[in-house]
Amino acid sequence: MHTIGDVRDTLSQSNRGHLNLFLETATPTPEYPLEELTEEKLLLFFKFYDPADESLKYVGRLLAPKNCKVGDLIPEITKFVDLPFNAPVELYEEVKNEPEIMCPRLDLDKTLASTELECGDIICFQKETPDDAHTH
Repeated sequence: MHTIGDVRDTLSQSNRGHLNLFLETATPTPEYPLEELTEEKLLLFFKFYDPADESLKYVGRLLAPKNCKVGDLIPEITKFVDLPFNAPVELYEEVKNEPEIMCPRLDLDKTLASTELECGDIICFQKETPDDAHTH
């Protein structure tokens, strides 16, 4: 296991030279209790993209079993932004956001494990656009 100091030292020797950290203080609620992170689960972070105002914002986190399908996350993540549980949404993995954005679309029928998502990954989602609804 590495400390943040170890990571900082490694980055200072690379071309990146900086480390951005995200800290969320977890406050358990009946809807979102603190769960134990195990080998069978992934801690995923979610951002919601609103095309109307072209905004992307962090909306929540979720512990999900590695063997669940990507589409199985939809009823839970739509609660983060008050969308209906069955709202058609598109999900993308945020691979990188600097200097260019790289967010490949996730296949809703694949398991989290088969998409090669890892603990700490960020999934961006948005309402399905009318153009996309005709292609599925």
